[in-house]
Amino acid sequence: MPPYNVGIIGYGGFGRFLHQAWSKLPEVRIIAASKRRLAPENVPGLKIYPDWHDLIADPEVQIVAITTPPHLHATLACTALEAGKQLLIEKPLALNVADARRIIATQQKTGQIAAINYILRFNPLIQALEGLSQANLIGPLRRVVVENYAGDQGLPPEHWFWNPQFSGGIAIEHAVHFIDLVNHLTDQHPLQADGAANQRVTGQEDQVLINVLYDGGLMATHYHYFARPAFFETTTIRLAYEHAQIDLQGWIPLTGQITAWIDNEALARLSLLPGFRLLQNMPVPDPVHPQLITATFGLSGTKQEVYAECARSSLVDLLTKIKNPEHQLRATLEDGLISLAIAAEATANFTRLKSRPAPHTSAEQQ
Repeated sequence: MPPYNVGIIGYGGFGRFLHQAWSKLPEVRIIAASKRRLAPENVPGLKIYPDWHDLIADPEVQIVAITTPPHLHATLACTALEAGKQLLIEKPLALNVADARRIIATQQKTGQIAAINYILRFNPLIQALEGLSQANLIGPLRRVVVENYAGDQGLPPEHWFWNPQFSGGIAIEHAVHFIDLVNHLTDQHPLQADGAANQRVTGQEDQVLINVLYDGGLMATHYHYFARPAFFETTTIRLAYEHAQIDLQGWIPLTGQITAWIDNEALARLSLLPGFRLLQNMPVPDPVHPQLITATFGLSGTKQEVYAECARSSLVDLLTKIKNPEHQLRATLEDGLISLAIAAEATANFTRLKSRPAPHTSAEQQ
């Protein structure tokens, strides 16, 4: 079978990253890119379309990947689907719930294959934890705490990221990744979301806290702060199950530690975690869960290597669905709608402050 031809709309840093990652897949060819003021000499071998309409109209393009700011997602996605293109769309699915539903309705009407690029679902560590959750060997998920500290050196005050009319704000543009991660690891359903936000006196809302309550009692908190220098960026994800605590490191998780109160069956399943290394196995006086273990686990690749492999797996999943309609996508448009709805509800319910000076390390201080 000949390779599938892909066109990327939104050829900024992330679009170029996807191009480089996907170029290693023999079953695809990146043949076109669209971005205003894109210099042809910077991307040899690509068809360059300053107007995205022309990329979608190109009869050779079979799959359209959308990596633009969120406010353009709905228009681009619906136009591509109606033109008979298959679709992979970067998070968030849209700027708001109404636009997300419009994309889904268009996909259902046209019958084209479409997925959202939730790459955390393709991380081998997350996939292993998904299996643990489904097997119910460590009990239900009770609490999640996400702490994400990011830098703003590449985000000057005029950047679209800070404009909620373009990005939706941090909860919608960024936090949906982690909201979807929680949704992916539980079969509980969200009941309500709220939180708080803090804005610099110069206008950028760079600090948000999101609380989500689920119908099975799970309580998830997501904290995101975009004002640290790049060398001090950190992300931790704590997953507290009934019988285990798991701590992941990195927004693309590469390593983790688990402490669990378990039986032999659960220990055998845990030992299948990538890079599993048992540090302690202490017997406890309990006939059902007779041991308390502590272990580490992790992936061998670098962050960039794992990130690229997740991006490749996301596209391969779409290709598999195109070739086999019975295949179940790992990240559907409906998944994108659910996480977006949570982020949008939290944003609408934020208690807002405007009290912080611009951080000393921000881009405006450079």
